[in-house]
Amino acid sequence: MNTHRTFIAALLALTLAACHAGRAGGGEVQLPPGAAKRDEAHRLAAQAEDARKSGNNDRAIDLNRQSITAYPDLAFAWNNLGALLMGKQQNMDAVAAFKRAAELTPEDPRPVANIGLVYSRLGWAQKALEYYLKALDRDPRFVPALRGSVGATKVLALADDAALTRVRTALMADTDPDWRRIYEMEQSRIDGQLRMSKKAR
Repeated sequence: MNTHRTFIAALLALTLAACHAGRAGGGEVQLPPGAAKRDEAHRLAAQAEDARKSGNNDRAIDLNRQSITAYPDLAFAWNNLGALLMGKQQNMDAVAAFKRAAELTPEDPRPVANIGLVYSRLGWAQKALEYYLKALDRDPRFVPALRGSVGATKVLALADDAALTRVRTALMADTDPDWRRIYEMEQSRIDGQLRMSKKAR
């Protein structure tokens, strides 16, 4: 199988962030302003996740859109919507949804890494690497972003100290044996190219 496609297929398996919506309690408690809309948004997002799990992705997309209409700041609904849209090849709409999720959760690497995945699928390795690195700025040991960055680095045939550091970090963070073999090959390639470059100076 083509190596680039292998990277993409493996990354796709990590795309959907599992989100379980919480529900506000009942009774006579007076809800603060906006809480009712937020509760409704959570309810719709939970229904969307149920629809996705049952294979009804169109229904899941519709319910996530209803959720963010009710409460536009529900980050996980934006992220899940992006993943569903990416699954339907609506890539630029997916990127827009992931970007909104990323704005709402400035420390969460998942939506940013998902943008990288969209660009990887499109074959835009340089753009993909840009977003994988942004995800790693948020969490340097986030495995999907490490995998994506190593894949993009390989496609671009890059060899620098930063790439070598990422591969070594991936070897410490990722226990998957197939990926570890990929990291080891990339570490050898990058290290070899850096040594040749130093000798040529």
